[in-house]
Amino acid sequence: MKERTERMIELGFIREPDRVVAEIEKAAAAMHRDGWVFLHTRTDPDLNTVVLVFEKELEN
Repeated sequence: MKERTERMIELGFIREPDRVVAEIEKAAAAMHRDGWVFLHTRTDPDLNTVVLVFEKELEN
């Protein structure tokens, strides 16, 4: 059985792109260290947030 979780990163038009990318990379690296596998992203239609979706196997 697998567990899924999401991490939301705020985008917005006033944020610096380099900071947004750094925040996404930091969140993905932290999840990977904890055993999560990156699946995909979703960006909301208004470009306010990007959602990173991860999953991992549940241990018995």
